[in-house]
Amino acid sequence: MKDLAAYSPTEGALIYHYCSPSTLLAILQSNCLRLGDIGEMNDSMERQWGLDALQEELSTRQGYEDTPFMEVMERAIYRASYESLTLASCFSIEGDRLSQWRAYAENGAGFAIGFDPKALQRLPISLLEVCYDPQTQVERIADGVDHIIEMYERIFTPNKAAIGRRVSRDPKSAQDNLTDGVNQQIAEFTLAARFLTHDLVAFKSRAFSEEREVRIVHHVSVNPEDGTVELVPTQHPNAWPDGRQPKLGFLMRGSVPSCYMDMPISTSFVKEVVVGPRAAVQEDAIQRLLSTLGYKDVKICTSSASYR
Repeated sequence: MKDLAAYSPTEGALIYHYCSPSTLLAILQSNCLRLGDIGEMNDSMERQWGLDALQEELSTRQGYEDTPFMEVMERAIYRASYESLTLASCFSIEGDRLSQWRAYAENGAGFAIGFDPKALQRLPISLLEVCYDPQTQVERIADGVDHIIEMYERIFTPNKAAIGRRVSRDPKSAQDNLTDGVNQQIAEFTLAARFLTHDLVAFKSRAFSEEREVRIVHHVSVNPEDGTVELVPTQHPNAWPDGRQPKLGFLMRGSVPSCYMDMPISTSFVKEVVVGPRAAVQEDAIQRLLSTLGYKDVKICTSSASYR
């Protein structure tokens, strides 16, 4: 099954991170992008928007109530809501959009950094294109649920009772009566349900459609017993640039501690820097900064917006 919202860039396309001057400098000096908790972002319905749509879709699946399928789906939704956090860094397909300058780049006095999305996709993260159309969201969720039901039927039909106990985590789960292959299929089934909930962070209200957002996403697990958080392990931990590993930390947003991850990037990922329409800086000063920090062959241009 194709990911619900995987971004497929065209050849030569860039994605742009709008930021303040201080954030531009922090990214360039550290060779890191900071992924923040989406629960602290400007959309109060982040993640919940998609989870609500998934719940509505599941309610239409007649005949699956009180089955291991529904139990696995409900557990995945619970984990997405209470036992994990989603960290994200936000980009736009548009590199010179006035609404983005106003909202995310110090009212036009900041910058937009153009990144190579294909380079970012080689990292062990998810790169998702935000979907704003309600009908498309419904169709994609239905497709995802159909796929998981197909997995369920293929695995569970031969021995529903024993496998049902296995999924329910019954101490007498009859796991010993299942082959290694079936146990692996059960693990893949439960993982597919979890991935479905993860991808829902790319579904947002149509009200935000002007942003044309693409986002890097990574997940953090939350220990339900003591609240400890840790990054979800990746399948390819050696894929980070120069062997550097991402770092998990906290910052205070007012009185609220907010989780973040500093994600390593390579200097080769940066392809363009757009100077904001109200930024009081010459392009050659940005060139000196980039060259000194090891960023080569980066295009520098200034916004065409006549904004004061």
